[in-house]
Amino acid sequence: MFKDKKISQYKEQISKLIVDEEIKNDILDMVSFFTHNGKVKIDGNNLYGKITHQNETDSLIINYDLFKFVFNYVESNVIFRKTINISQEYIKGGNHKITKHEKRDYRCCNNQNKISIEETEKIYNLKNNLVYDSILLKEYDYDTYPEYMKYNSSKNSENSFHLEKKWYIPNGSIIKYILGKNFMKENNKLNEKYYICEKTIS
Repeated sequence: MFKDKKISQYKEQISKLIVDEEIKNDILDMVSFFTHNGKVKIDGNNLYGKITHQNETDSLIINYDLFKFVFNYVESNVIFRKTINISQEYIKGGNHKITKHEKRDYRCCNNQNKISIEETEKIYNLKNNLVYDSILLKEYDYDTYPEYMKYNSSKNSENSFHLEKKWYIPNGSIIKYILGKNFMKENNKLNEKYYICEKTIS
């Protein structure tokens, strides 16, 4: 009962700290998942979680102070590894910057490999209104051999990146910037676009 109360209080503190609702819910869901499926220890502002299955261990570490919040999650087995890193910190003007980096690494037994990366960054102002966000997506398909590495050029491969940035102006307008490229498609040029929207897009 005491442990449940401590975890409940810790989750309540996270709810007060994290400014982005989507990321906040992801963090709280992960804490609940480790609480019900593994072991969780709280030491002051630090939380440590562990789930052991088939000689593999998934881990969760959270720590925070008045100025910064850090979340680290690792899930791994013989052919797959997933890491999530989230941080939130104060920046000038009373704003908050929150970033999320998620990496999925697939290492198959037939030399085929794939890495998928998603990087998100958001800035909230003093009134907790979103003023900037960006998302960067990267995917790499490659084969590894004893003496060399080769990027996969098949039709289903995605050796590419896609970047999208948005600036939210106080008058309701949005400036949007898009940059992308597929490296393995023949004659594929860098795709770059700008948009200025005079009202909020839902």
